[in-house]
Amino acid sequence: MIRILNFDDSVTRQKGLLSLYNPEIIDLTDIAPRVRFWLNKKDREEIKRRIGASEGRAVTFLGSGDFHQVSEILISGFCEPMTLIDFDFHPDRSIVAPCYCCGSWARTAIRRGSVGKYVQAGTKRGAVKNAQDFKDAVKSIPSGKVYVTIDKDCLTKDHALTNWHEGKMELEELLSMLKFVKENFRIAGVDITGEYSPVRIDGMVKRAIAYLDRPRDFSARGVPESRIDAVNEETNLKILEILTQARS
Repeated sequence: MIRILNFDDSVTRQKGLLSLYNPEIIDLTDIAPRVRFWLNKKDREEIKRRIGASEGRAVTFLGSGDFHQVSEILISGFCEPMTLIDFDFHPDRSIVAPCYCCGSWARTAIRRGSVGKYVQAGTKRGAVKNAQDFKDAVKSIPSGKVYVTIDKDCLTKDHALTNWHEGKMELEELLSMLKFVKENFRIAGVDITGEYSPVRIDGMVKRAIAYLDRPRDFSARGVPESRIDAVNEETNLKILEILTQARS
């Protein structure tokens, strides 16, 4: 199953994707300004209630990377700890950010016991830089389920236009890694962020902190919306093609 947690209309504008896959769409636009960038426990429970159980969900789109903290909610819905494979330009394990923040959610998931092992590819710090390094890193993953989260800011701007920095990874590298994961592990779930949407945040303090934290030169800056949607949709369709095709 494919679904869109519609916080910001960034994926629902991609009409080709909607036509080909007919995803379930859960409208969350009413709470998006207050949960963007980080959310509190009350809003976490509200999102969890609205989206229901994660078990059996194949691919979930979250919109902008400003909502990547929702990944922690999705992972927490599974009954057993899993290996988390994280494609992301940023290491979302900050020790200073709030627990349910787009920059700390992975640390929260690990600390809560939702994640047994963690592997990241695409980081600007170079922990796993390329497809071969990634394949070597995941050889040590025990048999069982993996959860895959993709923040497309790990990609170059030729393949992703986002609210954040331009990554260094080429799309073919990402697709090769996804194919490897699919052929060698049981994927319990996947979520995808890294779309672009105008930043609307409730709360003066939160807006100020978000302003100071986010880059001024983000990859979608100055690009027409039609071009942003076309680039991001093309990448989403190629990712979905890998994830939905039958295993060889």
